[in-house]
Amino acid sequence: VNELEKAHLTALPAQKVKPPIIKECALNFECKLDWYRETIIVGKVVNTLVDTELIHCTVKERQERLQQMFLVGARMYGKIGDIKELPLEILRKYEKELSKQ
Repeated sequence: VNELEKAHLTALPAQKVKPPIIKECALNFECKLDWYRETIIVGKVVNTLVDTELIHCTVKERQERLQQMFLVGARMYGKIGDIKELPLEILRKYEKELSKQ
């Protein structure tokens, strides 16, 4: 099953990474993985492709236009709307563990 075809999305070659970008997305991030632990994934954005109409929007208009979604795990997903900040002490703990590797 081609999931992109089923979702009526078009894959295009990325410029800096192997996985494709999605033509229908107003915002594409090309990323390289640094590390992951359980549910935290950290990487570096190596290229960004942006629909120029997003640049002149307000933050609220941008969020409404992007309709960003996220995968929680298994079959659970949601739409971004209630953004939280990872406590600094937790981030520092993971950074310390990473530096030991």
